[in-house]
Amino acid sequence: MHSNLINWLAVTNRVIFALGLLLAFYLVLSVPATTVVSDRQGELARIEVASSVSELKAIASGLAMIGNNATRISQVLFGIVILTLVVFVFLSILNLVWLRALKRLRDERHDT
Repeated sequence: MHSNLINWLAVTNRVIFALGLLLAFYLVLSVPATTVVSDRQGELARIEVASSVSELKAIASGLAMIGNNATRISQVLFGIVILTLVVFVFLSILNLVWLRALKRLRDERHDT
């Protein structure tokens, strides 16, 4: 019974480890994108009706500020997710090591 439990724990930890690595790999390859403008057509219409260069500069300045903030937020969130995944992977490896040691101790007790 203990052997089955140890085997199931090892299998689930290997799955967690593999999924954590796959998710980390996916997140590294696809940098999160954040939507700066939710209504593109409305924004284009607002630009079209702008009557002066100063209005266009104000619109561009606002969009640049929103885009900059969105980029910083997505970078922070991305870092938190990667750090969390690294912790999960480390804990899974540690758990697998402990399970192997537990199984070895159990086998030694049964041999004697």
